[in-house]
Amino acid sequence: MMFHLNRSAVILNYIQNISILATVNFKLTTYNFYSLNMSSSKTLNKEITGKSTANALADSFEEKFRLLLDTVEDFIFILDSNGCFESASYRGAINLGFLPNELRKKHITEIVVDKNKQILISSIQQALASQKQISFNLYFLSKSHEEIKHQVTIRPIMNGSGVTGLIGICKNLSKEIAHQEKITALKGNLLEADRLLKVERQRTDRQKVLLEELNRLKNEFISQFSHEMRTPLSTIIGFSEAICSDDELTDSRKTEFQLEILKEAKRLAKAIDEALELTNLDSGRGILVLSELNCIELLKNVIFSNKIDAKNKNITLEFELPEEKCIIKADKERLIDVFDSLLKNSIKHSPRGSKIKVFGQIFPQEIELVFTDTGRGISQNDSKKLLNPSKSFQNISKAKSETGIGLDFAKKIVDLHNGYMDIQSEVDKGTTFIIKLPRN
Repeated sequence: MMFHLNRSAVILNYIQNISILATVNFKLTTYNFYSLNMSSSKTLNKEITGKSTANALADSFEEKFRLLLDTVEDFIFILDSNGCFESASYRGAINLGFLPNELRKKHITEIVVDKNKQILISSIQQALASQKQISFNLYFLSKSHEEIKHQVTIRPIMNGSGVTGLIGICKNLSKEIAHQEKITALKGNLLEADRLLKVERQRTDRQKVLLEELNRLKNEFISQFSHEMRTPLSTIIGFSEAICSDDELTDSRKTEFQLEILKEAKRLAKAIDEALELTNLDSGRGILVLSELNCIELLKNVIFSNKIDAKNKNITLEFELPEEKCIIKADKERLIDVFDSLLKNSIKHSPRGSKIKVFGQIFPQEIELVFTDTGRGISQNDSKKLLNPSKSFQNISKAKSETGIGLDFAKKIVDLHNGYMDIQSEVDKGTTFIIKLPRN
């Protein structure tokens, strides 16, 4: 900016010199040679020589000024005493959509936006009063009625008799404004990138901690799993040996032992399947059988299937769900497991005569489901532990037998669907489960 002001001052001084030389030239031209003393030929020769030198110097300055007007990018103009253009730089006029000749004799206020005309008039009055250069910002109106911001520097043209006109140099600020807007946008993008990087680092740190914890749980799980397998295996081995070694066993007794062996074998197979499924979910290898389904209709069916259990405890089971369809791509059986587990958990832990309610709301990108009860609730720390990975095979078996799949299992199924699950609970006030599933 300082460079531009200095350049404007240089140009204005340069043009002012042209004015002074033009004034000198005019005075010498109108010199009354007849009033000279013809006997003073030496003085006459000096005067003629001075006139010729001044003419040559003025012509040189005028030629350089015309060259300046033809080549400079800034909008340079000279106004007459009435405020009309006498001359204007070629490139500056073209940038406004005019030819220099089109501006000639046009009043300057004709190419200034209405809201800036008073600023222009006040600045001109101030420059004339102070006889110094004045700088200000102004919006010129191009031929196509586009408002273009300029930085304007004006200075009056003086001669011996007073002010004869006004010189102005205007710098187009549109490029600087565009560059500043780009810089502002880039700064915004940089701040957003820094924020995302920080979030990603935090997420990576959390994942690292989680992976370390999962590795510890895996080792504990293997130990607990081996211990839990001994009971059904011992039963199977004991009854099998009795059948093989005891010849006095009756047929009815053998049949009874065989049924116990079959029951324990099935329980063992089921436990192994559940353990493998949870392990796959923990490692992110869970497989979803995806299909398009109406999530609202699926949830309603699960609610109706749990009404008998709720009625047996005199619990009111209500729902407020949208009437419209909400088609999502999901694993039907796994979602049924999730919804059924949450309802069974609420029924189990809610006192007789209480209420359970299910809400649903459809958003453009997701569907939100809320399961709330007025049960005994749990503390905040314990509520977060419910959604953590089960720490032993015993916990898995207990969760399956009492409330369907475990809550940590339910959360992992929701995570596999790129969804979100959270729990909010207070002691003696109840528990709320929130599930969000993407629609796309």
